[in-house]
Amino acid sequence: MQGRIRKTISIGMMTVICAAVFISCGTSAVKDRATVMEIDGQIVQKEEYQMLAQSHVAEVKMQYTTDEANRKDFWTTEFEDGRPVDQLITLTTDELVEKKAIAKLAKDAKIDNDTDYAAMEESLGNRNENAVYGVTEMELSDYYEYIYTQTESELLEYLKKKNPVTEEEVRKAYEADIEDYTSDVSIDLLVAEMDADAKADEQTQIVKALEEEADINVLTQNYQDVDFYTITLSSLNTQEGKTGVYTSRWEVASKMQQDEVSDAVYADNHVLFMRCLNRSEHVAEPFEDIKGELESQILTKNARAVIRQEAEQAEVVEKVDLEKVVLEAVQ
Repeated sequence: MQGRIRKTISIGMMTVICAAVFISCGTSAVKDRATVMEIDGQIVQKEEYQMLAQSHVAEVKMQYTTDEANRKDFWTTEFEDGRPVDQLITLTTDELVEKKAIAKLAKDAKIDNDTDYAAMEESLGNRNENAVYGVTEMELSDYYEYIYTQTESELLEYLKKKNPVTEEEVRKAYEADIEDYTSDVSIDLLVAEMDADAKADEQTQIVKALEEEADINVLTQNYQDVDFYTITLSSLNTQEGKTGVYTSRWEVASKMQQDEVSDAVYADNHVLFMRCLNRSEHVAEPFEDIKGELESQILTKNARAVIRQEAEQAEVVEKVDLEKVVLEAVQ
């Protein structure tokens, strides 16, 4: 790379090649639509860089006092941890390198999402022009994030399928981190769930039945209007439901002792009565119960490692003075 020098922008993230002519290019402004850098051959326009830089402004400013952040020369002031403008450049460049790594891997995987900024800008313009009356037009920054989020999601699924893990690998991971799968409390329950408007004497009858009988088949036969089921709750898996409707069920159950029957527990439009069949402490979740979730975690971790490695090996060529580009966006 004759006539160019290398410098590192961020720790372990990438190698940057910067044309020497741009290091001493004076104070001329960077033209709109200019290419400010290339990442593995993918161009980054000035507007794209500035859009992402603006999204990191709050992240940088939150590290400083209000008085410091409100200084006119805030971005170029040399604080103990350096200049804010340099932090902003690092955050922006790091994000772009990761995004372009995703775009490159997605292209290799034949995932047909156009991640080029100019193409997205044109596509969004057509989309907004043809929007149905009453539908809010999408901002370019939101559309940009939407495309990259969708592309990353599809890429992760592709990489997970391409690089499967064996059950032995999953089991080794389980055994290595067994403490992470060991609950403080585990409760086996027999639950009677009925409509919340059930009469008081009906509820009293169910409580008495639970105190005297723990056979779910017998209870189901005797009380056909009541939903009986067994469930195991633990501090690792409280099964509160996506909306938290069963939060109270766990809160009550976690304090119960063996053969104890609870008072009424209300969940949405139902009332529950619970009998503690067994209480255990410091019990590891069975491998079979968490194998699927753990396998998914490992696959996702491995897939993200592929993206991270691609980003770390990326070659970044600066075409302009990024400080000028950033300061124009934030001042």
